[in-house]
Amino acid sequence: MLIENFIWDLQRYVNSNTTFEEEKVFVGSLFLVGHTKTWWRLRTEDFSRPPVTDWEGFTWEIRDQFHPANSGQVTQTAMRQLKHARSI
Repeated sequence: MLIENFIWDLQRYVNSNTTFEEEKVFVGSLFLVGHTKTWWRLRTEDFSRPPVTDWEGFTWEIRDQFHPANSGQVTQTAMRQLKHARSI
């Protein structure tokens, strides 16, 4: 969910600042930090892969790299472990 919220925030930012479509990837990449920034830098320097030039491709790449593959299972396990501890 953290990735989805991050992408949502980025989308709102680039839309609110009337960023041109071709600038969205550049502007969005400026907000990457830590491991995400390192990953993106290496991704853009990998000339064996086609460059990411559109917003849809950018967000897909981020989701593909950082969204846990088993997030549904993790969520279901966490929900099963919830217990009602006090009266309402």
